[in-house]
Amino acid sequence: MRAHSKAVRIVAAASLLALATATVPAAAQLRLKGLGGETLDEAMLARGVVIAVVWASWSPRGRDVVERVGQIERRWGSRALVVMINFQEDEATVSRFLAGKDVSVPVFLDSGNADFSKRYNVTRVPRLLVFKDGVTAVNVNLPDDPDAVIVGVVGG
Repeated sequence: MRAHSKAVRIVAAASLLALATATVPAAAQLRLKGLGGETLDEAMLARGVVIAVVWASWSPRGRDVVERVGQIERRWGSRALVVMINFQEDEATVSRFLAGKDVSVPVFLDSGNADFSKRYNVTRVPRLLVFKDGVTAVNVNLPDDPDAVIVGVVGG
């Protein structure tokens, strides 16, 4: 009986060791398609300050998103990359919504599996995210005065 329980302990220890040293697959790389052919990925988010507004055309608070993001870009664009990320709509819907509007920043699509929204816990739109060197510094509902939160990351 002792030999059996020793063998069980050895197998259990070997199994735990194998689990501890197993290679864990890397998280799926973030790659969002841009309407202008660009790609948004982790490398882009890791370059200095990135200000992202996540929005959807169906959201009543998203109706004036282009104007609001334009104001952010005019104020912070010299010190940060400003982008718009559409929340789970297809390219045709986004293009129709943006037609005739003066979009001054790159627009990316978080469609399909909503990888960006899931990764950064975007559950309501419009949402303001500010990244500094790849780290999320701000993740809030888009405030009426976004400068008040952005200044804390970018500086005055």
